Amino acid sequence: MASGRIHVASLDRNVYALETEQGTERWRFETGDELWSAPAIDGDTLYVGGVDHRVYAIGLDGDQRWTVETGGEIYAPPTTANDRVYIGSNDGRLYALSSATGEIEWTVEIGGKMKSKLATIED
Repeated sequence: MASGRIHVASLDRNVYALETEQGTERWRFETGDELWSAPAIDGDTLYVGGVDHRVYAIGLDGDQRWTVETGGEIYAPPTTANDRVYIGSNDGRLYALSSATGEIEWTVEIGGKMKSKLATIED
């Protein structure tokens, strides 16, 4: 929830921003395929991964900031920390993306599909 809104990722390919008081739709953002992962919000940006192998950064106004393609479907929710978005992909890799630009800063092979949220401890 942010700014009196809830944000929902849906299997209909859309992210919805809804007012908390009456459920009024403020905006929707269409992606390339189903969204199984829960979104994460950091500052004024929402991050979500899709079955289309993509990670989307969406401003809380509904405008796309950036998108980046991974090597597999994304079912795991993103985690944000240290000015990065961390997300697991079904290509067996964990990705660390710049939260500002989406640039892939590093990846590491985990060896299996990832579907759970990551836990972080910030320094």
